[in-house]
Amino acid sequence: MTTHATIASLLAALREEAQKSGHWRGKIQHHAAGDVLLHEHDRNDTLHVILSGAVELRKFSTDGDGVTVDLLEPGSLLGLISVSTGEPVMTTARAVKDVELLIIGRDELDSLGESDPAMKSVIDPLIIRNLAERYRRLVGSNLEIHRLAQALKSEKTQLAETISDLNTTRMALISREKMATLGQLVAGVAHELNNPAASMQHSLEALASSLRTTLQQVDPAWANIFDAGLSRQKIDSTRQRERMENLVSEHPEIPRPVIRKLSHMPVEDCDQLLESAANDLPALESALEIFESGNAVRGIRVAADRIVRLVKSLKSHSRDGRDEWETADVAEGIRDTLIVLAKPLRGISVETHLEGLPHIRCRPGALNQVWTNLVVNAAQAMNGNGTLRITAQSNDGTLSVRIEDSGPGIAPEHMLNLFTTNFTTKSGPASFGLGLGLSIAQEIVSQHNGTISAGQANADLGGAAFEVTLPVMGSWN
Repeated sequence: MTTHATIASLLAALREEAQKSGHWRGKIQHHAAGDVLLHEHDRNDTLHVILSGAVELRKFSTDGDGVTVDLLEPGSLLGLISVSTGEPVMTTARAVKDVELLIIGRDELDSLGESDPAMKSVIDPLIIRNLAERYRRLVGSNLEIHRLAQALKSEKTQLAETISDLNTTRMALISREKMATLGQLVAGVAHELNNPAASMQHSLEALASSLRTTLQQVDPAWANIFDAGLSRQKIDSTRQRERMENLVSEHPEIPRPVIRKLSHMPVEDCDQLLESAANDLPALESALEIFESGNAVRGIRVAADRIVRLVKSLKSHSRDGRDEWETADVAEGIRDTLIVLAKPLRGISVETHLEGLPHIRCRPGALNQVWTNLVVNAAQAMNGNGTLRITAQSNDGTLSVRIEDSGPGIAPEHMLNLFTTNFTTKSGPASFGLGLGLSIAQEIVSQHNGTISAGQANADLGGAAFEVTLPVMGSWN
């Protein structure tokens, strides 16, 4: 099917959906040739879908001269960037032929998935096609700008100012189009999460300090138990079951729910608590409540830190890839990821083998996004029931992390396209995916001079396996 035919079929489907609803029929507007639809620098709260006719986009300079920068035809979206980001309109839009438009408000667009899934299923492909077309035009513009720059190089003395202005415009176009293409649907999310996440961090630290001070005044031992919960490391399911069985055999008088809570504690802290309170069940339960309070504070702290790091990662796309590099513990990042993803992993047995790993020079927030994407994909593949195994080792100047699951595995026909942008095997309203997770993971790993590959898990699991290999340059144990 050609692009023109595809656009035609999407517009036909859009008209059909609009005719089914009096609400959407009322959103169709007609404008005559010459009518101005959007003014440059104005605020815009609506997305305009061009059903028929043509609209030109003009950019005006400070002296009032206007330049036509684009011509939009049926299937194009007018106001996509301004309605998504809240930024002023960049160009003036004027009808050059009689036009027919479908008008969608910002609030309607945000809630379309819930209010009208059928309409969303038509609008989403139009948005993706418009973004893809803008990206193709950006590439063509950059190639043309590069050609002109080479031609003008020989006249550098006479045209130095022109070349400088051209380069400035080129960089502005690259930066703006990069945000529009990669961050169109999440640009507002980073801004909205930044302040609440920072506030959560500050409030949480104040709460943890206040709780510990109070406990210290009541009983120093309780403060130590709170600290144990605050620093608790995740124990994999197999080790936890072994500890439970050992505790049951050693303390048959303690109820099993209490034993289960004890099995989450570090061995040394658990032994000390049992030594002092094994025969006093109320005191034992109170101490465990304090431990779980500390562990809950740690979970919230990890989640808040992750939100802040993810916001930084999102913002880094609009800063030409600049991000903070530091020496970090990959094992700790993986453990934190598992804590944050406790809900998606509910019902799944998690095995980790992360001992003895060196610290490496990396962008921790970006790598955590890699682990998140791979673990979430594995959890979804297993549908809440199975085994997730994460194994890491360091050898010959590299650190390798292997993530395996007991899901259905990867179909051979999907292997070649697995890391391709927009490739996804998910379908339907409940499992819709944009196909960006693995391509983003590959980009992040590549920025770390590493590699990521996919294959089949070991025979005892039988599912999919992803292996990330990173250099250990400038690291220490």
